Amino acid sequence: MATERFGIDGDGTVRVCGPLTFDTVEEVRAAARAVVGPERWREESLTFDLGGIEAADSAGLALLVAWQRTARREGGRIHFRGTPAALRAIAGLSGVDGDLFG
Repeated sequence: MATERFGIDGDGTVRVCGPLTFDTVEEVRAAARAVVGPERWREESLTFDLGGIEAADSAGLALLVAWQRTARREGGRIHFRGTPAALRAIAGLSGVDGDLFG
């Protein structure tokens, strides 16, 4: 996933596009570090727009869980919007859908 597929929109929403899979999750994690500075995790409400995700698997879900834990650890909150149905299904099967999208 190229950095241009991961960025911050004018309203502060973090946009994630492309695949979020075993093959791309480390690239996405690195892009997140580059685009979302440490201070952003402390914000009262950090929103990730996942509507541009083309494919996702359990590695992608694990990354969302890690982002949520980071935000909580730093005292912030994270919201995911536009989550693809397939990713919601994986979260449901894993028992984390309420925590992530509740």
